Amino acid sequence: MKLKQSQIGRFYIRLVTKSLFFFPAFVLLGMGIILFITINTKLDVIKTYQVNVSKDGSAYVLLLNEELDTQVINKIFIYEKKNKAVYQIVDVGFYPAPMGDTAQSKTKLSFDLSSNADNKPLIEFLDKHIGVPFKADIPIKKISLLERIFTNGGVEN
Repeated sequence: MKLKQSQIGRFYIRLVTKSLFFFPAFVLLGMGIILFITINTKLDVIKTYQVNVSKDGSAYVLLLNEELDTQVINKIFIYEKKNKAVYQIVDVGFYPAPMGDTAQSKTKLSFDLSSNADNKPLIEFLDKHIGVPFKADIPIKKISLLERIFTNGGVEN
């Protein structure tokens, strides 16, 4: 028994096989969509730093041993071990802390968490780790997915 073909299916096959324009057009359209998506998808480039924390009144100060542009920081992820809890510090207004005479650190970031009651686990973590080194993942810039895949090969220098 012969199956009845749909009118749309026959039209599509006839259109694609008999014309030299439509198949390359479909391929180019698909490639264009993929290119557009990879250019417009932005990814954070995250660098991991060894940090210490100290307390200055109600504000906490993160001490880093490397230079860092504080203008681009809008969030920080802190943790002791990644397979345990990871805490996110976001939208709290990071600002450079004043450098003291005995500053061993190259960058100091100060922020205040006292205004939000949702920060209780984060505050407990920071209070427990005053003077104890832990890790912080800080997004340092944004790049497109296309740049990440093709120009860097997925590796950030």
